[in-house]
Amino acid sequence: MVCDKFGSSIANKTSKRVGCTTRLNVIRHVNGSWIISKMVTEHNHEIDPTFSLLMPAHRYVNVHMKRILEANDIAGIKERQNVRVCEVQFGGPQNLGCLPRDCRNFFDQRRRLRFGDGDAEAICQCNFFYSMDLDEDGRLYVLWIHPRCRAAYEEFNDVVSFDTTYLVNRYKMSFASIVGVNHHRHSILLGCELVTHEDAESFRWLFQNWLQAMNGVHSNVIITNQCPSINAVIRDLMPNMTHRYCI
Repeated sequence: MVCDKFGSSIANKTSKRVGCTTRLNVIRHVNGSWIISKMVTEHNHEIDPTFSLLMPAHRYVNVHMKRILEANDIAGIKERQNVRVCEVQFGGPQNLGCLPRDCRNFFDQRRRLRFGDGDAEAICQCNFFYSMDLDEDGRLYVLWIHPRCRAAYEEFNDVVSFDTTYLVNRYKMSFASIVGVNHHRHSILLGCELVTHEDAESFRWLFQNWLQAMNGVHSNVIITNQCPSINAVIRDLMPNMTHRYCI
């Protein structure tokens, strides 16, 4: 690891490199431990602590600021004005603890999870099996299965395909579909899910609720993409199922 001003600048080109020699060298031993082999802590240029705000490790949107941003966003205040309000309340942009683009990312994340009028009622129709959850990080999980899908699965549960390659334009959440094949060799939809993150925790929630909806009956074969998270969850929850990758 070196200073971002390490190295020499190229002739006739503007560069922030000033030949700073600050560095940290480490060596990994066979037993997995790390040893510092060389460390230089002196910089040949001035260090401004305020620049730490530009480093990702030092930037975050705290809980109080999140509440202000979301309340103003729901009230219809524009993003730029919303961030400016926070700058005034916190005594300047240097006291926010984040950059304006971090606030824009927060707006985008919250809008994905925010339902419009009638959306929740449309999903929670009584003739559907549905399950919804919102974890501590604000991540939304929604699974719904039509009664016809459950009836079809009772007859055609030999092979299913699980696909997460779709996106919903309005909420920008991954749309996962579970598809089977009937006796006419036609594709049949067996279930759908909306999920904000494609990780092991999300897939575990999906397959646990999927098995609950299907009375604990899993298919003989499942075809998915080459995602390590999906592979680990299937191996844990359904060890007797044959898992194959799609081409």
